[in-house]
Amino acid sequence: MEKTASEKAKKTKTKKNERSVFKRIFQKKLNVSNNYVNLFKSIN
Repeated sequence: MEKTASEKAKKTKTKKNERSVFKRIFQKKLNVSNNYVNLFKSIN
């Protein structure tokens, strides 16, 4: 019983970590695209 509970906890933890990593990557991409937009605005 304890083992399955800890395994479940591990699974949810890895899922949360994957989600946070995805969020971080998405945020970086968003920042990069925003930088490009600002660059074009400054050129024009």
